[in-house]
Formats: sequence, structure tokens, C-alpha cells
Amino acid sequence: MLLPQTQASILATVAQFRDIAKYHGVMPHKHVIAFDEGDTKALVAHDLLEWTTFTLPCGVDIKGLRLTPEGERFQADPSCELLDASPRCQGATPEPSGQPLATDQPPVPQAAIEPLLAHEYLIILKDVFHFSAMPRYHFMMPKKKARFYEADDVKDLLDRGYIIHVRVEAGGDRKYKGYTISTKGRQALADADML
Repeated sequence: MLLPQTQASILATVAQFRDIAKYHGVMPHKHVIAFDEGDTKALVAHDLLEWTTFTLPCGVDIKGLRLTPEGERFQADPSCELLDASPRCQGATPEPSGQPLATDQPPVPQAAIEPLLAHEYLIILKDVFHFSAMPRYHFMMPKKKARFYEADDVKDLLDRGYIIHVRVEAGGDRKYKGYTISTKGRQALADADML
């Protein structure tokens, strides 16, 4: 499938936001409005992009577009058909590197980092980290999976900014809710040698 130039440029622009920690891999809506609404709707309808909303502990919502696994495959090799099952196109999805996202903020001094979290919190963070790398779950831990943990522990991690609430609107009116790990949560796992 060949995309029109305008849609291809939207896809490339969204891909550039993948590694920016400040935006959690999402191109914010304030940048999306610079592109034609019909083109973005077409990309969402073809499951190349999905609308995602992150709710931060302070109550601020970050809404924007992010690449789906199919969009990542297409971005890696535009010659692949969207539903191509050939081995050349199946392996095109970039694997998560396990490296923290690039950030435009200076590193936090070691004295300012909070002490290690309780072991139960670290287990939850590690599970959220692993779910956040799975395309099957839209790069987040679904809410129904989080019910297996103590509700107060999950709420405390949310309130302290270690995990972030996520809502995803995929093509075809499919909606998903869950949690993803924040940069602060990744740092806590790295400090505990659990990455």
C-alpha cells in the first residue's frame, strides 16, 4: 500500500516522537492539528496510528497520536503491504531496546532521587514495564490485569508518578484503558537493578 505524501509525512512525524520521554512516545494533539484531519483519520482507520491519552498524577491529560505495531512495521519498511505475512515484513517491527527514552531534561542528581521502593511496588513496576513493551496490549498494562495487584499499591504508584494512566482509542471505535511506566518508574527499576 502506497500512502499519499501527506499521510507518509504524518507517519514519519509521529515516529519521531517515539523516543521523547516528555511525551511518552506520543505526538501531542497541539502538533497533530497542523496536519489535515482527514489524513489523520485515514491513518487511524488503517490501524497505522491510534489516539492515546496519558493522565499524569497532577491531573493533566496528554492526548495525541502514536504508532501502532502495524504502523511501526510500515514505517520500518514502506514497501510492505499492510497485511503482508511474508517473513521480510513480519520482522520489520523494531524491538524495544530496553533503554530509557531520550529526554530533554538534565539528569537528576543522585541526592534528589527517592529511596528504593518497597519490594511489592518494584514487582508491580517491573510487570508494568514488561506490559509496556508488548504490542499485543497496546504498550500498556490493561486495567483488568492490574486488578490482580493491591489497589492501594497501584493508586500509590500512580499518585507518586511511577506509573501513568493511559487511554487508547484505536481504529474501529476500540478503546483500551491501562497503565504504562513513567521515566521516574524506569529510573526506580534501574536503581534497584531490576531492568
